[in-house]
Amino acid sequence: MALFRRNAQAPSPTDRTAPGRRGRAAVPEDRGRSKESARLEHMAEMARNPRAKRPRRTVTIPTVPEEVLARQRTRARGALDRSLTWQRAFLAATGPFGRLLTWVSPLGWTLLALGLLVWVVGAWMSWVELVAMGITFVVLVVLAVLVALGRTSIAVRTEVDRLRVTAGEPVAGRVVVTNRSSRRLLPILLRLPVDEEIEEVGLPSIPGRGEAVEEFDLPTHRRGVVRIGRVTTLQGDPLGLLRRTQRWTEPVEVVVHPVTVGLEPGHHGIVRDLEGQETPDVSASDLAFHTLRDYTPGDERRHIHWRSSAKHDRLLVRQFNDTRRSHVAVLLDTDPAAFADRDALEAAVSTAASIAVRAVRDGQEATVVGGGQLATRTTAPVILDALARLEIGTGDVYGSAERARALAGDASTAVLVTGPRRPFIEAQRALGRFGTEVARIVIVLDPEARTTMRRAGPLTVLTVPSLEALRGALVRTVAA
Repeated sequence: MALFRRNAQAPSPTDRTAPGRRGRAAVPEDRGRSKESARLEHMAEMARNPRAKRPRRTVTIPTVPEEVLARQRTRARGALDRSLTWQRAFLAATGPFGRLLTWVSPLGWTLLALGLLVWVVGAWMSWVELVAMGITFVVLVVLAVLVALGRTSIAVRTEVDRLRVTAGEPVAGRVVVTNRSSRRLLPILLRLPVDEEIEEVGLPSIPGRGEAVEEFDLPTHRRGVVRIGRVTTLQGDPLGLLRRTQRWTEPVEVVVHPVTVGLEPGHHGIVRDLEGQETPDVSASDLAFHTLRDYTPGDERRHIHWRSSAKHDRLLVRQFNDTRRSHVAVLLDTDPAAFADRDALEAAVSTAASIAVRAVRDGQEATVVGGGQLATRTTAPVILDALARLEIGTGDVYGSAERARALAGDASTAVLVTGPRRPFIEAQRALGRFGTEVARIVIVLDPEARTTMRRAGPLTVLTVPSLEALRGALVRTVAA
């Protein structure tokens, strides 16, 4: 059997290894070699491969169980709540003096305590240098307090370009700080909370009677409400011993409306009729004339048709058909499980908004229910405000249908906007809350489907892949 060799000469003692003794020097051919030579050969092998004999060590980092981390978070949260409770109680008990104490930073308290300690120790040891150092520390804290006690003659206001915008439109805001005194104002730090984020901006020194403007952009890329909190100013000394906090402005809300698509007049599921739609119900006073009948006591004299009464020699009065103004009830399914993804759900919100806005602009009445929000018989901006505040969650289409029927008992069309994962039987039962004379339409937002329209009994099922496909789909629905 051939052996691996380093060269063509006779194999060295290290080329052969005894069976079962891995990593050790081979047994020498010369049996008379001394033990000292074997030891030296082994040391040389270890020098060439120092890790051959050392087992690999594995360091195992201990993991903390999840329940232990949960308990630690609960304890930390409880400690923070107790600290805030004690802080509020302290401020309520001490009044303005307690608020002054809260201005002192941890560095200020440390410097004050160190100064008093050094002062006492220096006086006890008759050490003039320590006494001077302690007095210096205390004087620094006192001077910082005196600087913070000065009245801040500034005015702060928050300005926003528009309070109602459509998702995706850029909106800028600004914070304007005006120095109302004739003296130069030292640099201050502004804190502006926008939603869950806090922006900090350092303003430079402002001259007397001057102002500084800091602009910012609002996150309006998605439907919702952007809340701008109260602007807070932080003033203090250059050493950071005191931090005086003041709040100036009131919170501002910017409502971000859902994106809508422009529908053609009359293409939101009903025919435009400013005078209303006739019903089989008979009325004594309306616009749609039906027939003539004999006069009965109690009829109004203005409804007597005098020419026909003279011709038939008896009193005849006009009789009318009841008419009602077209009313569109829009139900919005806000259950994420009914849609393919979040974008499809937002497209459903935009679909409901487009239908309701078109109905209002056509002179009709609209009612929108869904996601804990409702708007009925109002203007388009109010409807869009309600849809902007709509919350995504497990939706109850049956409850929404009941509320819509209660608010829009005279509805002529009921529209349910849902997703492809909502069972058809549930949509049918939800719209079944309305009367048989009401036109019922189900709009399904399915990004993976094509635009289709089919009729299932009294329901018209319209499937659209996106918001842009809604316009042509409604045109075909009305034509059908």
